[in-house]
Amino acid sequence: MTEEREEVIVGERRYRLDRMEYATRIHRICDVCGKKTQDVYIQIEEKRYWNPVFHRYSWTHAGCEILFGHKKCLKRIRG
Repeated sequence: MTEEREEVIVGERRYRLDRMEYATRIHRICDVCGKKTQDVYIQIEEKRYWNPVFHRYSWTHAGCEILFGHKKCLKRIRG
């Protein structure tokens, strides 16, 4: 991953968006629009939950999506 990272919280969800350097050499299909993309981004979704062990809120990937594609497409489908 690179310094081109974005993290946004929307309601009870957190989204991390990173540009994938090694994947930019390969044309990949965007998971959202289905078109080819040269600049590949990965968006990792997490949801907030109450952690009864530590008695605080934490983040989990359970029930969330990890998608690849255009930056604008990934941002469009958030929460």
